Amino acid sequence: MDIVFDLPTDLPKHRPDPLDVRPSRVAATWTLGTFIENLLVREDGEIVVSVHSENRLEQVTPDGSRSMLVELPAPPTSLIEFGDALFVFGGLPGQSPGYLWRVGPDGRAEVWVEIPEALFLNGSAPFLAGSVLAVDSLLGRIYRIELASRRVSVWFAHELLTKITSFPLMPGGNGLKIFDGRVYVSNTDRALLLRVPIEPDGSAGALEVVAEHLRADDFAFDTAGFAYLCTHVENSLVRLSPSGERVALAGPEQGMPGSTAVRFGRTPETANTLLVTATGGLIAPYQGIAQMAKLVVIDVDAQGYSIDFLEAL
Repeated sequence: MDIVFDLPTDLPKHRPDPLDVRPSRVAATWTLGTFIENLLVREDGEIVVSVHSENRLEQVTPDGSRSMLVELPAPPTSLIEFGDALFVFGGLPGQSPGYLWRVGPDGRAEVWVEIPEALFLNGSAPFLAGSVLAVDSLLGRIYRIELASRRVSVWFAHELLTKITSFPLMPGGNGLKIFDGRVYVSNTDRALLLRVPIEPDGSAGALEVVAEHLRADDFAFDTAGFAYLCTHVENSLVRLSPSGERVALAGPEQGMPGSTAVRFGRTPETANTLLVTATGGLIAPYQGIAQMAKLVVIDVDAQGYSIDFLEAL
């Protein structure tokens, strides 16, 4: 991917956060110009990474060894594990259709669902038994996809999920996670963290603004309700408390330029660690110098909140 040095002047501002650095290490690196988009941690500790710039998924072992898992026909974004298969969202940003691919245990990918009108399928999460949610970063919609029937519907739509600037490399609705009966979505372009309550019948409630002046990409929750947010062009990993206090646990010196996605470890040895992917700062590089893409491990005193499929209603 080409390096983009300047951000638009009309981009809503991100509020800087105090730094409280936690121990960290670089677990794997990629060549300069590689856009690492997202990751998934399997139960055995192996990591699957979506390489947006190369249209592929890679496997990364706990010791940092890398291997190709599968090539895809378009750039992948987020990943969900269901049984022995991976479900991967993606497509060419700004162009329809959007795709959900199924990658089987044999490493073969097939188009599972095609959404004709989708322009930028991005963050996703397991939802009510056997279904998933995915946000479109340009249309301001959250789609619900039933994996067995392959049925697609719009679960929620709102203006605050759309972009506010014309800068093409800054998504609107971006990361999506579910915690404590609410769907959380970051809007990177608007520098907002939003949430939508899940009603008893599984429908969407009224949109709420959780945080402003917070430019987040992907994020994860711990069991106590603290959110850990990648800030991408702001070059940090921020912890947001349930009461709204913010602190950066890692910054540029810890490998956060272009931080894109974060997950908790899943083995006993990694349960209190965060795994963070970062592009190296291909958009607005830190101090004007882009770095190699990285997978960074950060120690925290917390355990991750389960992202399994929700119980059926």
